[in-house]
Amino acid sequence: MSENIFNREVREVEKETRSFSPSVLQFDDLSRQVVDCAYKVHQYFGSGLMEKIYEEAMCKEFEKRKIAFVRQASYPVFYEGDKLNATLQLDLVVDKRIVLELKCAEKIIPTFEAQILTYMKVSGIETGFIINFKEPYFKNCIKRFALTSKTS
Repeated sequence: MSENIFNREVREVEKETRSFSPSVLQFDDLSRQVVDCAYKVHQYFGSGLMEKIYEEAMCKEFEKRKIAFVRQASYPVFYEGDKLNATLQLDLVVDKRIVLELKCAEKIIPTFEAQILTYMKVSGIETGFIINFKEPYFKNCIKRFALTSKTS
C-alpha cells in the first residue's frame, strides 16, 4: 500500500487534538444521535444562519448527550514527504468515528462531496456526513458518505 500524503503524522496529531474518551455507543446508535442532533438544531434555528452558529449549536447538543467530539480538528498535509505549514481543518470529528462537514449553501455540490471524502481519507475515518443547514426541509439536509476498505 502506498503512503498516504496526509496520514504520515496523523496519529501524533490525534493524541494532541483528541484528548476525549470515546463513548460506548454502538456505531448505528452514534449515527442516529448525530442525525438527531442535527435535526434538533435545524428545527430550532431553521435555515437562515451562518455555519459557525450551527457548528456551535451542534457542539452544545453533543455536550448535552455526552458524545465525544473535536471541533475544528487540524490534520497535517505532506508534499513529496515534506510536511507543509498548511493544515486541513475538519468542522467536527465525532467520537473518532464520524467526520461532519457543515454547510450553509443552496445545495450540496460535487466540490463539497470531494471535500468530505478527502477529509475522511486524511483522518482515516470511514464515515462522514455533509449537513447543509440552508436546506429548508431536513430530509434534504444530510448526505452520508462511507469509504470502503480495499483488500488485496
